[in-house]
Amino acid sequence: HIGDRFGFNRDIYALGNCFPILAVYDDEGWNLDPYVFYGESLYSHVADYDVYIKIEKDFIIAATGVLVNTTYSNGYKIEHWVGKNIREFAFVASKFFEVYEILYNNITIYSYYLPEAGSMGIRAAEIAMRALKVYGEHYGPYVYPEYRVVAVDFWAGGMEYPSLIMIATSLYDPNKREIFELVIAHETGHQWWYGMVGNDENDEPWLDEGLTEYTTIMYFEWTYGRATGRRIFNKYYKNSFYRFMDRYKSYDKPIASTMYDFRGASFAYFYIVYKKGACVLDMLRYILGDDIFFNIFRTLYNRFRFKIATIRDFINIAEEVSGRDLDWFFDFWLYDKGLVKYRIKNATISSTFSGYRLNIYIVQEEPSYNIEMIVPILLKTSSGNRYVWVWVNKTSGIISIDVDEKVLSIQIDPEDYILGRDDTKVVTVVEEVSSIPTDFLIQALSISIFCVIDAILITYLKRKGIVK
Repeated sequence: HIGDRFGFNRDIYALGNCFPILAVYDDEGWNLDPYVFYGESLYSHVADYDVYIKIEKDFIIAATGVLVNTTYSNGYKIEHWVGKNIREFAFVASKFFEVYEILYNNITIYSYYLPEAGSMGIRAAEIAMRALKVYGEHYGPYVYPEYRVVAVDFWAGGMEYPSLIMIATSLYDPNKREIFELVIAHETGHQWWYGMVGNDENDEPWLDEGLTEYTTIMYFEWTYGRATGRRIFNKYYKNSFYRFMDRYKSYDKPIASTMYDFRGASFAYFYIVYKKGACVLDMLRYILGDDIFFNIFRTLYNRFRFKIATIRDFINIAEEVSGRDLDWFFDFWLYDKGLVKYRIKNATISSTFSGYRLNIYIVQEEPSYNIEMIVPILLKTSSGNRYVWVWVNKTSGIISIDVDEKVLSIQIDPEDYILGRDDTKVVTVVEEVSSIPTDFLIQALSISIFCVIDAILITYLKRKGIVK
């Protein structure tokens, strides 16, 4: 009698992870990792499931797959459920469920909820429909004929299973509309990252949780617009992670940690794998641009649907799609810990033959060792503001940029694109006074040297009688 993904509470039986499955055999051998209560240690191949459930006839069942038929006998019923290409089987049962269904693109979406949930039970199906729609449009299709959102009285916000998600009954509250929508969007995202594209959730939890968290952010952006997406990102992800770092920095770990690495500090798992994991993908999006970034997700889906992917597979696809070496990015942000903080010490500008040269003295304040990173600088000019992204590959030094107009002041990453909360104070650019542009002096000097060499050569040739 416990409110959990496998338990009974408030007349709801939740049977997640109830069905024995074959362990995965890979280069580590048989994967027999034990159950982890604070996250998932699940790892499974897809299979076809053919399941019969015998239960008292007045129970309503929500299960993985599709209900094929039901037979009744002596106060009991036997439901026959079939699921194709799914990773595991789960079901939920209650005598008190109300059921609402809608149809989208030949997918039947069911919502199972307690009567007191009222219109929130209907809203659950509508949110799930929108999520299936935008994820399918941007990543690839949801391949199953049915999808179920099921209310479960447990401590977690939600839990994912193939074609079925559990949502905490406490969230079916009109005063919790936003977090209710966020959790349904998140668990629906897992149908792509964990469900259709599998991974070892024990050894590499970021690959499904990090991708799903960013997918959740994109649900709000694709559904309600960019401003809403950024608000959700800042409120529930970036600012949440910063609060964790302010109070519990000593618990920081690399994102690519295993579930076992968080033993004794299970709360840190949520902030590092989920929150920071989404922030790292947000940085990658800005560095690569939307077209390349989302093509990485689509390629991962197409290449590993119904298969097992690894973090290395994700990195390889990112490098393949972008045509760039990205080890410099992933080596720190996935396999190291901490944040990167920058400060502009000073900036000067001087005239050139074709415009201006801006020299920026940048200091990397954290960490103490060198990190390679592309960093945005906001340039403020008389005609407006614009960003330039500069390559910083040492703890301190001057970065030179050629610009076509005079820059008045600069800021380093004022919108915090690169995770780290830099010193964003406005730095006034000091003009280096020169009566002759530097480029002009260089060109004039080159011409003068050429003329001297030419004169010496002609004199020599005349003395030899070669020319007159």
